[in-house]
Amino acid sequence: MVIGAPAANVRQADAMDVVAGYCVANDYAIRDYLENYYRPNLRTKNRDTCTVLGPWLVDRDDIADPMALGLRTRVNGVVTQQGNTANMI
Repeated sequence: MVIGAPAANVRQADAMDVVAGYCVANDYAIRDYLENYYRPNLRTKNRDTCTVLGPWLVDRDDIADPMALGLRTRVNGVVTQQGNTANMI
């Protein structure tokens, strides 16, 4: 989600009002520095080229239900992860 307006202490019922749209993010960790899989330290995430965004922004109005989007990761053409936004916390 890309937040398109200043937002602080937004009520859950109003949260979608500040969403401008959606883009793809590749959030990954540098495993050489990973000490705890469930709580990565800053060395694993806070690096140049980590959490690559884009290159497109899809307008909020173009997605009917953001909680029903299929997600798939491919590495060299092989599917390595598959899921749905309905399963996200």
